Parts: sequence; C-alpha cells; structure tokens
Amino acid sequence: MKNSLKGACLSGLVYPGLGQIVQKHYVRGILIIGVFTASLFEVMFTALKQYQTILVNMESSNNEYDVTTMFQEASTFTAHYDTTMVKFASALMLGCWVIGIVDAYLSGKNTAHDHRTK
Repeated sequence: MKNSLKGACLSGLVYPGLGQIVQKHYVRGILIIGVFTASLFEVMFTALKQYQTILVNMESSNNEYDVTTMFQEASTFTAHYDTTMVKFASALMLGCWVIGIVDAYLSGKNTAHDHRTK
C-alpha cells in the first residue's frame, strides 16, 4: 500500500509518469513522461508565439504596455486563432496526469500483492 501511494503522489504532484519509473515500470513511465512533455511544449510554444505577436502588434501601434490592453489584444488574437492543437495537447496532458496517478497506484498495489503471495 505504501508503494502505491508513493507512486500515485509522485505522478500526481511531481510529474506524470514519475511514479511508474520509481516502481520500475520504465516503458509506461517514459511513455507518459514523453507524451506529457511534448504536449506541455506544444502549449507553451503556442502561448509564446501568441504573446510575441501581441507584443509586436502593440509595439507597432505605439500602445503602452498595460495589462488591460494586453488582455484585449489576447482576447482578439485568440478569437481568430485556431486553438485545436492547444485543446488537444491540453487534453493529452490531463489524460497523462490522470492515467499516471491511477496506473501508479494500481501497479503499486499489484506489486505489493505479488510480493505477499511469493
């Protein structure tokens, strides 16, 4: 039971897939870490591209850099921007997080059960 909670906490609170690595389920752990990390980079780079475009637009129109103007520019920009990949990547991140927690917990319980039966 102790190993299953440790794995679930590592995957849920530190990084998805880390619980699997600690429990020596390397392939599952690396797969979850890889998908989560790739999705995270997709969301981050898309956000950075959006904000860079917003800042360039504000600079070219000689607007001041205030929070209200930035939020207005962001809402206008995202209304015309295709966010399908960001939504998909966000869903993958959420899925990796949930799968990482549940799988680490269940595989930790199975490992503890296997040790008791031997």
